[in-house]
Amino acid sequence: NEQGIMTFAQIAKLSDKDVARIDEHMPFSADQITDWREQAKELAKK
Repeated sequence: NEQGIMTFAQIAKLSDKDVARIDEHMPFSADQITDWREQAKELAKK
């Protein structure tokens, strides 16, 4: 939420550059979540 992301659809649309920028502000590495954009695409469909 601090990054302005409120929906799964927003996560699904993130580019690699967006992920790298967000990763700098997360308490853990985004590399730990291997397929979160794909999961968000599926969840956004529901």
